[in-house]
Amino acid sequence: MPVAIAGKPEPTTPVAPLPLDFAVVDKGGAPVAGIEWLAPQLANAAAMYAKLGLRFAVMSVRRFDGKPRIETRKDRDDLGKYYQHGYINVFIVEALKDIDTASDYERGVCWGDENHTAISKYIIIQAGSPPGVLTHEMGHMLGLPHSHQIDNVMSYSRSKKRPPFFMPNQAAIMRAYARKYYEMGFLQPAPEEKVVKLE
Repeated sequence: MPVAIAGKPEPTTPVAPLPLDFAVVDKGGAPVAGIEWLAPQLANAAAMYAKLGLRFAVMSVRRFDGKPRIETRKDRDDLGKYYQHGYINVFIVEALKDIDTASDYERGVCWGDENHTAISKYIIIQAGSPPGVLTHEMGHMLGLPHSHQIDNVMSYSRSKKRPPFFMPNQAAIMRAYARKYYEMGFLQPAPEEKVVKLE
């Protein structure tokens, strides 16, 4: 159901599928993650976002010869050299260090400038992270901050008594961001045959 944002009614037209580009770093001549790990990440995200009227299209899954272990701000910034324009970029790396603690590791992060423009934002996920990380980071890509609500997708707190969820206002914000990215020319239309099919 459409939700008004800032007093403006949400458009009733469907949101175009969001094109994704997955880039998996090589280490020793082999990718740090395979389809057996990527598939559950994508399935989790596709199922969760389909409920909100958002679909994904996998435009490419590629390998790149970058730094496997991302440990500094510069390392994160340097991934921009491998950015594919027109898509939401998801980089899969061997390790993703928490740059605030310098000792812990993160499962994923949405990285970019403070202007939050799609052209300079991308998702970084540590290989081996559990399903659900892409779902959470995609929320950041589509304009959501963290939530303090237990079991919310954007929260770190889980009760294990109910599945993770998005609130209606969060869904409206993400749809608005998706439309904005298309309107500003940051995303290119995806062909229907590339859209992720739900089982």
